[in-house]
Amino acid sequence: MLPQLHTIRELENRGYRVQPGTADFFLLWAGPFASLLSQYLTCDHSRLDGSIRVPVDSPALLQKIDDFQRTHALLFDLDDTLVDTSKSYDAAVEQLTGCSHQDLQNLRAEGGFNDDWTAAHELLKRAGKPQPLERVIAEGKQIYARLAPTAEIPYFKNEWLNHWRKRHRTFIFTGRPRDEYESIWGERLQPYFHDVLCLGEHGLPGKPSPDGLHHLMQKHKIAGGIYVGNSVDDMRAAKMAGLFAIGVTTNQSAATLAQAGADLVLPNLEALHISLS
Repeated sequence: MLPQLHTIRELENRGYRVQPGTADFFLLWAGPFASLLSQYLTCDHSRLDGSIRVPVDSPALLQKIDDFQRTHALLFDLDDTLVDTSKSYDAAVEQLTGCSHQDLQNLRAEGGFNDDWTAAHELLKRAGKPQPLERVIAEGKQIYARLAPTAEIPYFKNEWLNHWRKRHRTFIFTGRPRDEYESIWGERLQPYFHDVLCLGEHGLPGKPSPDGLHHLMQKHKIAGGIYVGNSVDDMRAAKMAGLFAIGVTTNQSAATLAQAGADLVLPNLEALHISLS
């Protein structure tokens, strides 16, 4: 097998789309990772289509790709990023507070209210019906427990998760408590993610603090990568952690996410999968 064809075959085995070029180079598609990977390989790249122009004689290319995949991760928020919680968490907050869905989204757009029960507590206060946070949490959890088992649906397909994990180590950093994660999604998502960090674990603050992302990066020796989320707090946490921030517009506008620091805004996870395929 010719050296270029062997290299292309090996890259395809690692989950990349590759196109033979001239005798001097070929094209490798890395999607949103193109800028990071091109810097790592010291190659030219095209920001428009996510491709990288790789010299045929690039020394130790496959080893460099393997090193990049090991040290650059794909991290996700959970609620309204990987799964639709509009009929579980959102509905619980709305039932608990009597506020509208738009009231909740407007509050989230301010930032600082990534936790749903904190958001409910604030909405009640603004409506002139303040309640102790502990009571809001207890009542909210009861409503959520009734709704979630049948109301939450995935935004992902299993084949997408398989492909993403083939290309990069994958992680979740969520504002959801561990019990509410494990009871609904733990068993289904566990095979596809290397680690999951939930709200309050290791004494770490929730988003927009980047501490949870820093914890995962230090624990797993992650040098850089992408964090995908749907909220203002997700984008702020990603930028403070030094990650490329991708926002999906499940419940916030593209303009709101861009203003919060998103490097790229996509309509949904399918668009992310296409860009990484």
